Amino acid sequence: MHSPNAKFYIIGKSPAPEISELARQKDIIVTGEMKNIFEAIQDAAVFVAPLLFGTGIKTKVIEAMSIGIPVVATTIGAEGIFYGENKGLFVTDDSEEFVEYILKLMNNVELNYEVTNNGYKLIDEYYSKTRSISRWDELLNNRCITHS
Repeated sequence: MHSPNAKFYIIGKSPAPEISELARQKDIIVTGEMKNIFEAIQDAAVFVAPLLFGTGIKTKVIEAMSIGIPVVATTIGAEGIFYGENKGLFVTDDSEEFVEYILKLMNNVELNYEVTNNGYKLIDEYYSKTRSISRWDELLNNRCITHS
């Protein structure tokens, strides 16, 4: 199974020379840093975050899910994010499984739709502005009550 019409965009600051070299292939676009990646990803079938190092929550992963793009990430790419099978985010460090998830999301409209909807729910439940304000209220109220 493959997707002959697919384009693969590599977006990021200062791509290594071997990454820039990939742009010679007709279906790979290396953009470098972009001020607004939403223009490049808004029509994407899948957002991939194959990160091998880094710490903390990767906000681009949450942002992709929030605009309706299912995500395939490594455990580093998903670090700090609640995830589970079909929750809008597939996570694996196995390269073959990584590719399998990408192809499934690209070639199965129903699965893509399901994962997209679950991603919206996950964002709303754990990462929305309303949920963040609620968590801060809980923390501040507990702190004030505990230290009164």
